[in-house]
Amino acid sequence: MKIGVIPSDVLIQECLNTFLKEQRINLSTYTNLEFIVKINNFLTTFPSNFACDYSWKRKGSQFKPVLYLHDINKIIRYNVPKNCFISKNPSNLDLFLK
Repeated sequence: MKIGVIPSDVLIQECLNTFLKEQRINLSTYTNLEFIVKINNFLTTFPSNFACDYSWKRKGSQFKPVLYLHDINKIIRYNVPKNCFISKNPSNLDLFLK
């Protein structure tokens, strides 16, 4: 991947699926916290500006990108300070952004 190039949703999903296979991660056996750590580590492999094409929600003075990874049936919200909240139900995630 070229530095500064913003990856597409498909590329992120493909990279994530590869990452999960390489790390032998079976999502059904991981706690949310363990999964959050793995995903945070994965997301740091992308350029810091990759999120500019994603939708944003506001929490006070902070803005968080919303990253959809449909292939793993999870929805992840991630921001620069490494906060990541995971749920199969998007309405649960909204609680973190109010």
